[in-house]
Amino acid sequence: MRSSIVIDAPGLSVADDFVKCQSNNYNHNLYSRYYIISLSFCLLNPLVFLLHPLFRPCIVNFIFNFLCHIYLSIMNDLEDNGEFQVVKHSSRNKRRNNRPRVNSKFVADNKVVDNNVPVEEIFEKVQAASQKFHESPFRQTLLYELNKALRQLDSKGIIDIVCYGLGNFSEFNCPKYQLAALLTVKSTYSANVFVYDPLFTNNESQCLKLLNLNVIENNEEGKRLIQNHTTLVFMPHCSKQLINNFLYTNWSPLIKNCILLGNSWSDIECHTTDALFQQTIQYMYKLKPYVTEIKLQNNFQYPNTFSGTSIHIFTEEQLDKIPSDFWNKKPVLSRDYNDQEFIAA
Repeated sequence: MRSSIVIDAPGLSVADDFVKCQSNNYNHNLYSRYYIISLSFCLLNPLVFLLHPLFRPCIVNFIFNFLCHIYLSIMNDLEDNGEFQVVKHSSRNKRRNNRPRVNSKFVADNKVVDNNVPVEEIFEKVQAASQKFHESPFRQTLLYELNKALRQLDSKGIIDIVCYGLGNFSEFNCPKYQLAALLTVKSTYSANVFVYDPLFTNNESQCLKLLNLNVIENNEEGKRLIQNHTTLVFMPHCSKQLINNFLYTNWSPLIKNCILLGNSWSDIECHTTDALFQQTIQYMYKLKPYVTEIKLQNNFQYPNTFSGTSIHIFTEEQLDKIPSDFWNKKPVLSRDYNDQEFIAA
């Protein structure tokens, strides 16, 4: 029996490999070509064999090989563009996929996460991703910009790293390579790392501990008070509420010890009305005039992994511009119930 191709498009199922969508930003030209060729392959392939007695064998072989060649070239184009990932099932994977997923849960994008992926397999995936990240130009970009931020803060290095909202790195590429970036920074600065995401499976938590990371046991909702030394707050693609909660907890001049790596505040401001910005993420709104934002060049192989990511720091030069009573005016922390990415305790 032949396995089937499944693509997030209505009414499309084609014979051969299983194709898993990696991104919602489809390449429409490739997608259209793929749809046409796949449909032609499905219709013409059986037709050729039905009419086999009417054709010479060489003609049948030529038509079949021609269709296969075009189909595979389209698949390669899609994979090279990072839009789809071809996943070939080994017998080992088939055995694992046939097991009942009694402890599985749904994540935000409605994809099931398998809690039964062995720790050893997760560890191997992370190691492979770390090696790939090490060879990426984005590694140099990230470390260069972090060093620039440290110079502006007159700091010698990063002592602690707090990471929130990493996601299920055992199943998905974005969190897997974000974890690889986190491990790179940890190794570069010999920093202590504290990490938490309510979506972590038990085996993912075990893997993080094997990597010498400290897994936070309870959902702090981002409300961790940093110590009096330079701390990197690593929150790639996290909710605005989580960032706002962190700023609320660390509302003092000691915010100068923070390096925030996450969604660009400038982009958030551009995509949010002033009234909504002030109402829902008021702490970010109040600090926005005094933040120094360093945008990261998105030169990673998979663009969605670090898209819209910036480094945010608070230099003494900027903090000196703040009025003396600024820190005393601490508004009540609001909750944006429309922020579906935020998971409350």
